[in-house]
Amino acid sequence: MLHTGLVRIVSFITHLLTQGDDLTVKSLDSRPTALLWMTIKTTRFRWEAELMQQVLMAHGVSARIIDLGIEPYIGQGSAAALQVLAENEQTALLLMDALGEEAEAFK
Repeated sequence: MLHTGLVRIVSFITHLLTQGDDLTVKSLDSRPTALLWMTIKTTRFRWEAELMQQVLMAHGVSARIIDLGIEPYIGQGSAAALQVLAENEQTALLLMDALGEEAEAFK
């Protein structure tokens, strides 16, 4: 019984690792739809990624933050990646470019 449960867990983890960041959900017509997340920015500071996430979400762009490496878990920084859905990638990149240009104006 324990062996069967362990085999299921290993099988599930293997499935997740081979699928990458794709998530499958059921749409209204019951056909599976894949959600593909694209990384648009990596940063050494998590707060920077959180700020950009808030800006994107204010414009209706779904975003998530992924911690990079082990450093955040041992208290040595908090590198992070900002990801958006593939369908919103161009919109997000345009918004990030606008923020970058605005920041350059204040230098």
